[in-house]
Amino acid sequence: MNDKEREELTATLMHMKNAIVSLYEHLAPDFTTRDFVILKYGLTSEESGKLEKYLIDHHIQSKAPTKEDVRSKLAEIQDLPTDSVPMDKVEDILKGYQADGIMDKMIKKVLK
Repeated sequence: MNDKEREELTATLMHMKNAIVSLYEHLAPDFTTRDFVILKYGLTSEESGKLEKYLIDHHIQSKAPTKEDVRSKLAEIQDLPTDSVPMDKVEDILKGYQADGIMDKMIKKVLK
């Protein structure tokens, strides 16, 4: 694959992502899924895998992290300063997992 083909593929993927996010936000603003929030916030498969492992580890230990704990972990995973990760983003991501029925009880505790 040459540079031009990579550039075209990257542009196509960006347009697809933007179109999907726009559709969900305009057609069903309350609808969310784990996959949608991962796409919406641009998490890579590696980043989403690390976040999922973090949440699963807490679930297995029956210890619910706080929203601030999840925010710090997300910042660490994305190699960002904690204060650059908005709490709305954390809540959206957690609601996406909850909507898919993943660790529902623990996530309810986190979102309180």
